[in-house]
Amino acid sequence: MHRRYNLAHLILAGAVVLVLTLMVCADAQAQIAFVSHREGNPQIYVMDINGGNPQNLSNNHHNDWQPSWSPDGKQIVFVSNRDGHFLGNIPAYEIYVMDADGKNQLNLTNNLGDDRSPSWSPDGKRITFVSERVDRDERPHRDIYVMDANGKNQQRLTNNPKHDDWQPSWSPDGKQIVFHSNREGNYDIYVMDADGGNQQRLTNNPHSDVSPAWFVPTFAVTPTGKP
Repeated sequence: MHRRYNLAHLILAGAVVLVLTLMVCADAQAQIAFVSHREGNPQIYVMDINGGNPQNLSNNHHNDWQPSWSPDGKQIVFVSNRDGHFLGNIPAYEIYVMDADGKNQLNLTNNLGDDRSPSWSPDGKRITFVSERVDRDERPHRDIYVMDANGKNQQRLTNNPKHDDWQPSWSPDGKQIVFHSNREGNYDIYVMDADGGNQQRLTNNPHSDVSPAWFVPTFAVTPTGKP
C-alpha cells in the first residue's frame, strides 16, 4: 500500500510555490525524489526521508529535471535532453518515465519541440505536460497537452498562438487542471476541464500570478496504520 504526502503552499502575489512530495510504502521507508548536480550535470536522485541513502536513478551525462512520482509510487516521470534535439539553438527536453528504482527508462514524447512540466493525474492513467512546438506561420509558443501514461494519445488542451500556457496541475478528483497563462497580457491563473473545455480566468491583476498548485488532503500514519 502506498500513501502520498503532499505539502503545498501557494503565494500568488509573490509567485512563490513550495511543493514537497514524498512516497510512503507500507513495506519501505519514505523517499524523496530530487535533482542534484553533484556529478556535474542535473540528475534525478532519491533519498530516504532522513537524508540517507541517496541514489542516482537517471544516471547519464545529459540533463534530467522535474521528477514527479506516480500516485502508486511505482514510477517517476521527468524531463531529459538526452535525445539531442534542439529548439533553435537551445537544447530541447522530452518527457521520460522510469521505475522507482531507475530501471526501464522510456521516452514518452518524441517531437522536435520542447516538452516540460509533467504531472500525473490522480488515478495515474494520464500525464499532462507543457509543449513548445512551432506551428506553421506562428512563433513557438507553449501549450498544455495530455497523454496516456504510456505516451499514447497525445492531445493538445490549450491553443493560444503568440501566448504561453504553463505548469499544469491536476485537481484531486482529476476533473480539472489549473495552470498559468499570459494570453491576456501578464501571467494569470486559469482553470479548465480535464478535456480542455471551460477555460476560465481565476486571477486578474497587473502583476504576474504563476505556478498554481492544488491542495491535496493528506493523512497521518499511526503505529497501527490507521489515520
